[in-house]
Amino acid sequence: MTLDLSAIAALDPIATLPVGGTLGFLANGDLMVLERRWETLLGQQTSTPDKRVLAHQFAAGAWTKVAEQAIKMPLGSPLGCAASPDGAAVAAGYKTVTLVAWPSGKVMASLKGVKYPLERDSVCFSPSGARLAVADGGYVTPVDRWLRVYDARDGMDLAKILTDEFSVWQTLMPDDDTVLVWGLRHDYDYNSTREPQRVLACYDVPTGEVRWRRRYWSQGHRMALDVHAGRLWTSGEHVIELEDRLSGVERSLESLSLEDGTTLRTIALNDLAYPGGVLTCAGAHLVTGWRDRRTSDLDVFAVDVESGAATLLRGATTRYAAADGPRGLCALSTEQKETVIFALPR
Repeated sequence: MTLDLSAIAALDPIATLPVGGTLGFLANGDLMVLERRWETLLGQQTSTPDKRVLAHQFAAGAWTKVAEQAIKMPLGSPLGCAASPDGAAVAAGYKTVTLVAWPSGKVMASLKGVKYPLERDSVCFSPSGARLAVADGGYVTPVDRWLRVYDARDGMDLAKILTDEFSVWQTLMPDDDTVLVWGLRHDYDYNSTREPQRVLACYDVPTGEVRWRRRYWSQGHRMALDVHAGRLWTSGEHVIELEDRLSGVERSLESLSLEDGTTLRTIALNDLAYPGGVLTCAGAHLVTGWRDRRTSDLDVFAVDVESGAATLLRGATTRYAAADGPRGLCALSTEQKETVIFALPR
């Protein structure tokens, strides 16, 4: 199937919230927004002088704020953030992750165990809210490349896995015993143009063993789960080789089996589109962003996974953060530090 963007519909958001950040829908349909209050630009502090995350909870339907708590950071700017799907906890940190009870804000644990700064999405909860995964995000060296899994109720260290990947920028847990990571090959070659350098890997938490691993080229920085269908979606570039020489690049959205990583389905992109990372799955749709070569504009689309039809999401201008909600809802944070909520066709 090939995706054609020449004639697409457009959809307006049903709500716009005045804050942006890491997003997460709770089991009752409420939306959590974890707003970072310390950010840097070229090494310069550009935001408020306190290192913290402001956690906001917005009620489903009315989208009015019902709770807010400040989470103090012990060190550095708050990069990695996540909200537990059961609404029981929030995690945030730079290297040391602070696990706090929600909505009281009481600190439950301080989780040390990674050497390098976390990425925005290298912290995640399992769907049950019982587990928390944290992965090293630094580009410094592939020597220390640890993936840690904790009990999200008391911070107990459950697993310490030496991964084959380093500089992890995203982790996801489809269940309590499985962790997916996006990262770089441990033997990453900055000068190589012939070997796939980015890795999507699936690890078994009880044993620490890798279940499967896939290699990709420069694109495909994000993935999204469709747990009920037993698959995940990602985007990527695949270099086509002909007689031992590079001859072209294929770009596509790709569905993989959670069980063994095999390709279940692909949706090819047209020649004008660069694939952005898949942001989230919402019912029968996935939400992704990419740039048009002619304009360099970053647009975000909802793509029907059955028909391949694309819908432009007005006001969604970034891949900063996204969340999959109930009843076809999805939320995305924008570059204007707002959050827009869409109700996708069902």
